[in-house]
Amino acid sequence: MEGEEAELYAVNSAYRTDIEEKTHLVHHCVFIAPLVLMFVGTRLLATYLGGTFVAERLITVGMAVQIGNAADHLQHCMRDVSELIPDFFKVFGPIGRVCEAINSKPTIEPYPGMAPKLTTPLVGKIEFVNVDFTFPSEPQKPILRGLSFVAKPGEKVAFCGPTGCGKSTAIQIIQRFYTQSSGDVLIDGMPIDQFDVHHLRRSISVVAQDTVLFSTTVRENITYGLPRARRDALTDAELEDACRKANAWDFIQGFPAKLETFCGERGVKLSGGQKQRLAIARAIIRKPTICLLDEATSALDSKAEGVVQAALDTMIDRTSAGCTIMIAHRLSTVRNCDRILAMDQGHVVESGTHEELLDVEIEKDGSGKTVRGVYRELWETQHGKGDAEAKEKDRAHASELTALKEEIERLTSMLGSKAQRSGSCISLSSTTSSSCGSSEAADEQAEALEDVVAAPA
Repeated sequence: MEGEEAELYAVNSAYRTDIEEKTHLVHHCVFIAPLVLMFVGTRLLATYLGGTFVAERLITVGMAVQIGNAADHLQHCMRDVSELIPDFFKVFGPIGRVCEAINSKPTIEPYPGMAPKLTTPLVGKIEFVNVDFTFPSEPQKPILRGLSFVAKPGEKVAFCGPTGCGKSTAIQIIQRFYTQSSGDVLIDGMPIDQFDVHHLRRSISVVAQDTVLFSTTVRENITYGLPRARRDALTDAELEDACRKANAWDFIQGFPAKLETFCGERGVKLSGGQKQRLAIARAIIRKPTICLLDEATSALDSKAEGVVQAALDTMIDRTSAGCTIMIAHRLSTVRNCDRILAMDQGHVVESGTHEELLDVEIEKDGSGKTVRGVYRELWETQHGKGDAEAKEKDRAHASELTALKEEIERLTSMLGSKAQRSGSCISLSSTTSSSCGSSEAADEQAEALEDVVAAPA
């Protein structure tokens, strides 16, 4: 599009140039020329009157010169005022908004004179109770609609669902970037707005979709956000340990300056996966109470994802005092979570473990929208139906095996001592437990049972 854009720019530039030329012509003819004529006329008038008064000996030559200079200076003052008048009208609107912003009090961030907030250590229990949220710029488009869930200390809770269902918004409310429109957000049973926002954020580690790096060294990017005393006491061994857990140490060692390598503006010198691993190392080194992982491994390849996911699991296990909330579109990263919440249109539609949610049958309404089995549909879309079908087949085989064992026990009790002496039922029982893994095996065992029943007769 370079050629078309250059042509469009040239056309727009020519149009603006034409407008500006005509505007300047009108401005000079209507305003500047009369003003210049007025200035020249005023000076000539002052000179004429001054000469007349000097000739009549009413004033001296020095007084006449002073009057002429004063008239000239007054004209320049009038010109400057006329040029400033349009600027005065331009600033009336913006200065009102600036004054309103200066005089307003923030609803989240602390300000001078604000009542002190809670700074007690966090346990890490998060609870949403019928939370609604709408962005102020889009009041007609609700994002969260009655969202309710509980994340207990030591739990790993995962959000999944289609794009735009409110997963990241819920994470941002926990970070206190926004305040819910209605409902309650509780931390350790207390409303979240009763906690000091800086104290709350010091207890949270976040790995977001968009990794934020600064134009400084790798070392400073990893330790960024730690209190100064903690940064000064941090050893190279601790830093290396965090980098190794995040699968970042190898590529850091590949740089000539290693930890002192500059990342560039917004980390432009690093790849997406490298930036994300540095963000994970930054989260690990904070030793957080609450972990918020928003697509933490989305920029990694499959091999690196397994290593980093193991590192995140280790970090989460070490912070058992708090909870972990994960968001993932790649469902393989959340299958081991204690609870998975499937969201749709701003609220939770399904909740349970990976196995429990795969057991839910997929149901759709007349328009083709999924009303049940949202998680299972997402899983089958990503991984195919093989896992679900295999699980269903295993469940059917297990049911057949249980029925066969019950039948064997019943027949064994009927055969009595004679069947026990022959040992046929014992042999059959061991054979059945090892070979009945399919419906064909079930048919064979049924025929064997008939033979056993007929033998004593």
